[in-house]
Amino acid sequence: MKGYDYSSAGYYYVTICAFKRFLIFGRIFDKRMLLNKVGLVVKEELLKTVQMRKNVIIDDFAIMPNHVHLVLIIRNVGIMKELGC
Repeated sequence: MKGYDYSSAGYYYVTICAFKRFLIFGRIFDKRMLLNKVGLVVKEELLKTVQMRKNVIIDDFAIMPNHVHLVLIIRNVGIMKELGC
């Protein structure tokens, strides 16, 4: 939304699409997503995010052949500082 401060604490549903929606993250086989090397890198980086950013939680994510969905939780940084986190 225009003018919204996306650094604010809250829950965010995020979709990230591959360039021109190319199928670069893997493929669907037998109703299951099979990640390729690029898809595995994306998964690894998503998991690293919570280690690098203590105010961020990834509640859930799904990597699809040409896009990624995730629920991102940004916790209140001010309260975390008060608690010594």
